[in-house]
Amino acid sequence: MTARTSFSASPCSDHAGFPRHQRRVACFSLSALYAPRGHYLYLGGTLFSALSTLFWLSMLNIFFGSRLIFQVNLYVGLLVMCGFIVFDTQNITEKARRGDKDYVMHSVELFIDFVAVFKRLLIILTDKEAQSNKKRRRD
Repeated sequence: MTARTSFSASPCSDHAGFPRHQRRVACFSLSALYAPRGHYLYLGGTLFSALSTLFWLSMLNIFFGSRLIFQVNLYVGLLVMCGFIVFDTQNITEKARRGDKDYVMHSVELFIDFVAVFKRLLIILTDKEAQSNKKRRRD
């Protein structure tokens, strides 16, 4: 899916969805900041294992082209990337407590998470809108 098709689907939904997405990311980050020290760091192994599984699932889907595998990859990927926001936020705070003050790299880590979640949400919303338009045309 290209950016052109996603932005041409509904230009007003992109502007309305972006602030909501920012609030979601802020909530995940705040939950990690206010959690007990190191509480979410245990999620790292599970998240990286799930990310690896999603990678192999998408490689498998290249050969099968299944819509179901695509949807599972999309929704589970969204859940995993939301987990990465929490994990990376707490990981960054632990690094900062230990003296690592590389704020540029820390902001890049959170930006990558932000973009990954936003991309998946944009695909989900665009896909739902395309399906509703398709259903409306049939009726």
